[in-house]
Order: sequence, then C-alpha cells, then structure tokens
Amino acid sequence: MRYATEVITWDDNSFHPLDNALANENAAHLEETYYISPLQDGTYAHLSRFRGDMAVARDLLSDTDAVLDLEGPTDQDGLAYLHTEPSPLLNELMTTLFEHEVVLKWPVTLLNGNPRGMRVTLIGTDESVSQALANSPPGVSVELERIGQFDGSVSPLLVSLTERQQEVLATAVSHGYYNMPRETTQAELA
Repeated sequence: MRYATEVITWDDNSFHPLDNALANENAAHLEETYYISPLQDGTYAHLSRFRGDMAVARDLLSDTDAVLDLEGPTDQDGLAYLHTEPSPLLNELMTTLFEHEVVLKWPVTLLNGNPRGMRVTLIGTDESVSQALANSPPGVSVELERIGQFDGSVSPLLVSLTERQQEVLATAVSHGYYNMPRETTQAELA
C-alpha cells in the first residue's frame, strides 16, 4: 500500500460555506474533521473538532444556509456533529476518492490561514494514489508533502479502546450498524 500526504489549498472561498463562515474569525475555528459521510439526499454529515468559543461559531454557522443542523459543545471547543449542504468543490474532492479508489486517512487537519487549506493523507495502490494526485479538481492547489509505503499501524484511537469495546465496535461494523440506512439496531447488537 502507498500513501501520499498532501496540502490542498484554495483562496477563493470556494471550498464550503462552513469554512467561509469561520474564515475571518479568530475566536473560533474548525480544527479537524474526523469523518464526512455523504448522505443519500446529496448532503453531508460531518464529525469535526472546533477550537475556541463555540458560541461564536454557532452564531456564525446559524447564519449560513448550508448548515442544516449542528450538535455539540455550547461554550468551548470540542467535537460537533454537522449536517450540511454540499458545495461544488467539496463534491469534487469526495468524487476524487471514489473515482480513484483511494481511502482517506482520518482525521483531516484544517489549516486556518491564508490561503485556506487542509492536510490529507490518501492510501491505496501505487496506481490509485498516483491517479488521485494527478486529477485534483480545478480551483485548488496541491503540494505533495510526502509519499511512501503505508505501514498500516493501528490508530491510537482504536488502541485506546478496551478489548470489549473493540469487540463491540467490530460487531457493530460487521452487522451494518454504521451503514446508511442502518442494518441493525442497538438492541439487536446487544
């Protein structure tokens, strides 16, 4: 398996209204996205970490039509669930993953500067990683930071789970609990 870590930047506020809403705010920013799930209706569900004053972030995001729902901390930083409308650039970046059979290593780190950007790591075969890198969507700049053999080490998040928690997680995944729509319930898993 190959991996490529790259920095993707944009400077025309085209990535997403969510990013645009926080672009000029020093009191709060989006730090990392732990997962983005494309939904059947064309919208996205995100699990993201915010830093700073969540009250400020909530005010800014509530004024953004693209944010359909926000659940998370009410005062200071932490993880938040977001349900958002797509943007053309976000759709193009997600399509790159599907078209070139690469996996995105989570979390994605957001760069809060000028230009705006994110650091991502793609994992796949030599060919799929090369094709994904060569077919970046227009409107972004891509700088390759490093490329090499992926060592496949286990995520520190997974290692921090107890054996029982890992067993429950594996069972939930194998029975389709995280699929859309869900293929099982918590009661059935228990």
